[in-house]
Amino acid sequence: MFKYEIIIYWSKEDEAYIAEVPELPGCVAHRDTYDETLASAKQAIELWIETAPNTILQIISQIIFNSSSHQILQLFRFSFYKLLLI
Repeated sequence: MFKYEIIIYWSKEDEAYIAEVPELPGCVAHRDTYDETLASAKQAIELWIETAPNTILQIISQIIFNSSSHQILQLFRFSFYKLLLI
């Protein structure tokens, strides 16, 4: 299991605690209490990890499909294989 930094702060504007996971783009959570926010952030991390590979694959596939450049295609193939090795 990987460990990720979770930054939790109070948002006066939202009147809620906000949790952000800097290493996982878009992985955020918010709740009324600090403890609820932490629990929600941990759940958001699990969901992010489950769904991110499929989302990244869809984005790369769409870029490759719309690309007319063979060089870009090769670059994304290499990046995708590198991603799978992580």
